[in-house]
Amino acid sequence: MLKINCPEKVIKGNLITKEKRHEIFGCVAGGADSCKPENFQREMIIKGTNLKCNKTNIRINLRNNSLVNIRQPNKNVDGFDYTEDFDGVQFIKDKIVYINFKCIVEKGGSQTRSLREVYWFIQGQLNVLKKNIFCKYT
Repeated sequence: MLKINCPEKVIKGNLITKEKRHEIFGCVAGGADSCKPENFQREMIIKGTNLKCNKTNIRINLRNNSLVNIRQPNKNVDGFDYTEDFDGVQFIKDKIVYINFKCIVEKGGSQTRSLREVYWFIQGQLNVLKKNIFCKYT
């Protein structure tokens, strides 16, 4: 049986402000430090589930609502058909769990652009789920 716990270092999402993010990760606006939040989140998921959380190149093709393993889609003509990749994957019994790490705080143009990408990413997830559930039961 899978036992999930919440590691002590995990902070409730509604408590993460720009200041709290800087306190935890320092300035992460690009460069080598930009992976600090993602590395932290991956570490906490591993601690909380006691399972590996591997990196993945799985993305959603928004035209056909499928999951595709593709590393650099924008090298292809249809590159904009793909979402960003999922940041992690876990295998729990007979299930595959795809994970995306986001930490968007405050407001501004960059955050709005990031949230627009997240919106389409979530829309793609919904469409993949609907396609697979519908196909399974018809």
